[in-house]
Amino acid sequence: MPTNHTVVQGECLSRIAAQYGFADYRVIYDDPANAAFKKSRPNPNVICPGDLLVIPDRRLKVLSLATGARHKVVIARPKAAVRLDMQVTEPHFYELVIADQTFKGKTDGKSPIEHAISPLAEKGRIDLWPAVGGNETKKEGFFSWELQLGHLDPPETIAGVQARLANLGYYNGPIDDTESLDLHLAVAAFELKVGLDITGDPRSTVMQQKLHGLHDGP
Repeated sequence: MPTNHTVVQGECLSRIAAQYGFADYRVIYDDPANAAFKKSRPNPNVICPGDLLVIPDRRLKVLSLATGARHKVVIARPKAAVRLDMQVTEPHFYELVIADQTFKGKTDGKSPIEHAISPLAEKGRIDLWPAVGGNETKKEGFFSWELQLGHLDPPETIAGVQARLANLGYYNGPIDDTESLDLHLAVAAFELKVGLDITGDPRSTVMQQKLHGLHDGP
């Protein structure tokens, strides 16, 4: 029988699908029983704690195989990816650590850093340093950020506004879904920067839409 699942902080659809044995999160997302959820969460990569999902029954595949022969069976594995848009104006080397995976490379800020990762990964870290003289070894003073995968709430929530403003460098307070003076000042600074009327209101629909577009992309 189908199972109900209530989303908790830090979960994403890919992780939930993997937990229930599905290789593709769209089996859950596109299920007719989740039509209301899909309408409220048009971006499947951004869901919210408290969202209710219906987990459909798994359909078992039947394979007809001849005896006395070797057969190749392809098993689909759950997939996920991390995508980071680093705002740099000159080339930088990076080291990205996600669970037991380590990725190294170079970015000039013109295209995002993107790597396939386990859908069960919850945390990570990225180190970034200037690509001076081709030196790929981290130097003293490199920048480092801790990553919480699956923790970004929808842009119409206070926590979602806080997290996006923090990622863009406007807000330094806690991501606690609570309004504060620091948050209002951060919203006002963002509005000033992007040419919106200055309200300082984190619930402003116009501000949320602009913030979502700049942070999450099209």
